[in-house]
Parts: sequence; structure tokens; C-alpha cells
Amino acid sequence: MLSERTISQLGIGPVPQDQAEKLRQLWFLQWLGALYGDVNYVAEARRAFETTEPFRAHSPAVAAFCRLFLASSERPPRTLAFLPTTPSRQGGARVRRRAR
Repeated sequence: MLSERTISQLGIGPVPQDQAEKLRQLWFLQWLGALYGDVNYVAEARRAFETTEPFRAHSPAVAAFCRLFLASSERPPRTLAFLPTTPSRQGGARVRRRAR
């Protein structure tokens, strides 16, 4: 079950490769969270892969997203490589007070 929201987010156009990798992870986790517990994962991944096909040629992020679906469906299963997130400060209360 690939949510309509995720599909609408896919058509963002060209982005740098590092941003494409981050987006694929976010979209994959969003898609994964929308799955029901009793569904066939491989069938759902295949359907999501086919649904995103029209977007692949236009967006590196979508192409990376699709590669992740293919990798997640391989047998035997293996650990997927996700990029570690780098902590970043948002500024805290001081920045929020200045914004007022």
C-alpha cells in the first residue's frame, strides 16, 4: 500500500545525489509504516516499484527509492544500508524567541 501522499511527494524533480539518498530513506520508512501487518511484503514492494515507474526517469530520488525496493525484496534477506543521520541543532529557545 503506497500512500497517495508518498506518491505525490515523488515528483520533486532533480535533486543532488546526497539529498536523493536521504529522501529515499524517508519515503521508504513512510511507505513501510503505512503497510498493514498481515500483507505480503514482497508483493507490496513490487506494486510500489511498479507504481513509481513513471517517475524514475525524472527524479534521482525516485530512482534511489526504487533501488531500495529491489534490494529489500532480495532473497536471502540482508541488512539494508541506511545513511546515519547527522545531528544538527535547530537553535532552541533562543532562535524561537528571535523569530517573534
